[in-house]
Amino acid sequence: MVDSVKDKLSPRQVSVFDIEQDELETDPSVQFFGVEWDSVFAKCFSMGLNIRIFKQRLEGGMLDSIRFASILTEVSKVEKQVEQHSLAMLSGRLSSEQLSHQLQQQMRV
Repeated sequence: MVDSVKDKLSPRQVSVFDIEQDELETDPSVQFFGVEWDSVFAKCFSMGLNIRIFKQRLEGGMLDSIRFASILTEVSKVEKQVEQHSLAMLSGRLSSEQLSHQLQQQMRV
């Protein structure tokens, strides 16, 4: 997406759109309980609509920088959530045994 608008933006504007993954706030529970897939799919659906609108406006000669920034931010958030989910899976925190153990601990409280 960035490549599609680079020629329409100054280098300063391009640098503003360069989102650092560390700066994004995500739900820390994803590391322990996994991602809520319904939420991820809803975000992806919304992003798809926003990308279509952005593309139509861009083809019409209008660069919607606010929508562009919003799309990039949402893509980065989803990417970070999926990365955290993957790390939780690989670490074994989302195994059925581990989740059962967590549930038992919660029920004791």
